[in-house]
Amino acid sequence: MISTTLTTTTPLMNFKDMPFTSLNEYGGLDSSSHLFRGIGMRPIKDPESATLIVFNGGADIGTKIYHERPAYRGVPFEPSRRDEEEIAIFNRFPNTFKLGICRGAQLLNCLNGGTLWQDVDRHTRDHMIVDTRTGEKIRATSTHHQMMRPNYKTGVVIATADESTRKLANPDHWEAGHSLFYPDDHKDTEIVWYPQTRTLCIQGHPEYVPGSRFADYCFELMSEFMQESLQFAG
Repeated sequence: MISTTLTTTTPLMNFKDMPFTSLNEYGGLDSSSHLFRGIGMRPIKDPESATLIVFNGGADIGTKIYHERPAYRGVPFEPSRRDEEEIAIFNRFPNTFKLGICRGAQLLNCLNGGTLWQDVDRHTRDHMIVDTRTGEKIRATSTHHQMMRPNYKTGVVIATADESTRKLANPDHWEAGHSLFYPDDHKDTEIVWYPQTRTLCIQGHPEYVPGSRFADYCFELMSEFMQESLQFAG
C-alpha cells in the first residue's frame, strides 16, 4: 500500500487504470512495470496513449549527448541506438509526463540541459537521501557509478545525498560555449524535477523495493508533479 503521508499537502492522486509505457526497446530492460501495476496502473506499448512514459535503467549513455568527451576509457562517446530511440521519444512527447529511473534519469537530465558526473564513488550501495523541502531522510537504493548534474536554470532539485568523496567529469567540452554553473557540487543530486518538460528524474531504483518508504516517496512525487503539470496545462 502507498503511504498517505505526503511530502506536500497535495492529496495523492488515483493511479488506478492510468496507462503507462515502460520503454524496453534496443537493449533496454523493463524492470519497473511490476511497480506501477502494483498501484493499479495499466501497461500499454504505445507511448501515444500513455499518461506516463518510464525511461528505465541500464548502460551508460553517450557523453556526446551532454557535450563532453569521455573522461576515461570505457565510457561511450557516441549515443547508442537505444539512446537515439529514447531521445526521439522524449522529443516526440513533450506534453507527456516522463519518469527516469537511474540511467533513464541521467538521460532525461541531460536532455533537459544537465550533464553527468562520469564516475563517482560510494554509490553502489543503499544510502540515505534528504528531501530538500521537508528535510525527511529516506533510505534509497543505489547501484550507479555515474550521477546527475542538473540544469539549475530549469530544474528543481528535490532530494540530495552526501555520499561521494570523488566525482569525475571532463571539462573539455567538445561543443564550444557549452558550460554550466554548479552551485552545490558537494551535494549528490538524487532527484530532480523539470516542470517545463514534465520530467521527473530519480537516481535510485524504487522498483527494487516495492512497499518501502522510498517507493512510496517516489509515488508521492509522481502524484504531486503530475497534478502540478495538469494545473499548468489548464
